[in-house]
Amino acid sequence: MIYKKIYKTPEGFSDIILNSDGKYLTGLWFEGSRNIKKHKIDCEEKDLPIFNKTSKWLDIYFSGNKPDFTPEYKIENLTPFRKEVIDIMNSIHFGKTLTYNDISKVIAKKRGIEKMSSQAVGGAVRMESNLYYYSLS
Repeated sequence: MIYKKIYKTPEGFSDIILNSDGKYLTGLWFEGSRNIKKHKIDCEEKDLPIFNKTSKWLDIYFSGNKPDFTPEYKIENLTPFRKEVIDIMNSIHFGKTLTYNDISKVIAKKRGIEKMSSQAVGGAVRMESNLYYYSLS
């Protein structure tokens, strides 16, 4: 069963919808996001420990501080390439950013190849993933 909770963001941001399988965070996206069709919206709203932990993380993040924990999450259909991209995204330091091109260069260097497609990285981020990533480190 999939559950949801709506997180009320500070003014100037759309609210965030959270999904969970009851144990793990399985989705997080802004209301009105363009790929809303791949998210589970028509499900039971329920107060779960993972939603409380994620809400606490978001409260800290939106207050401009670095959370010192990461809510447990699960990503379905995780291929080795997508895991590689996600691992790099999870290593981005708080307050910093990397472009898809930056990530593609890291992967190319790690694999010992001349070039990696930044479009492939973008596809890996978008593909079937319900989680939007923010700097978790």
